[in-house]
Amino acid sequence: MQKKREKQGDLKSLFDITSILEDGTICIGENTYTRIYYFSTHDFGLLSEPEQQLFENDLITIVRTIDTPVELFTTVQRVEIAGYIDVLDSVINNIETSESIKRYTKALKDRLEFLRTSDEFFVRKNYIILSVAEQRQDIALDKLNLEEKKLFQLFKRASIKVYQLDRISAVQLLRSQLRRGSSLLLSKAVKSGALASIITGRGIIADEIENKEQELKQEYRAAQT
Repeated sequence: MQKKREKQGDLKSLFDITSILEDGTICIGENTYTRIYYFSTHDFGLLSEPEQQLFENDLITIVRTIDTPVELFTTVQRVEIAGYIDVLDSVINNIETSESIKRYTKALKDRLEFLRTSDEFFVRKNYIILSVAEQRQDIALDKLNLEEKKLFQLFKRASIKVYQLDRISAVQLLRSQLRRGSSLLLSKAVKSGALASIITGRGIIADEIENKEQELKQEYRAAQT
């Protein structure tokens, strides 16, 4: 129980979080209120150059239209397949499994083991953060609600799905970044101002997604050696 309290304390102290409301609004410091939104995209690498340019233009339009500080960031996460491999092992080790099924299952397991060390088992997740600096919480939430409606309309117009992270999802995201200990992820973004009130102003995108993605993949590969 003591260790659990310490982990919760570390999470709050590192991100300077005072509380996280049920709707996922993160209260930071004395007067900053932040919401994190996940937005889905097609596989960027599979898009044609004109499609990539169109997508980037859509993001630029969205950021320039929002009247509160905006930050875009991405995470590159490994797809967890340990559970699937355990299931395959149970089939292989079952004495009632026929030899032909065992051979097929073993081949499938070997293929999964090989693939999870490759780029095919990385998934990219994109987020957009809105922040408001206000002394009064009710005013801050009203402003966030107003910009959120605008955000949803803009993403819908661009045919991009978006939803706000609720309290549980926000906590899971923050903790996942802490567990990785990666300086390229949200922990570094917070320290450099990603969740503070003095982040990217209207019309400015602080987006180093591609560089971070490549560096993070290199870290993963190095960890496997």
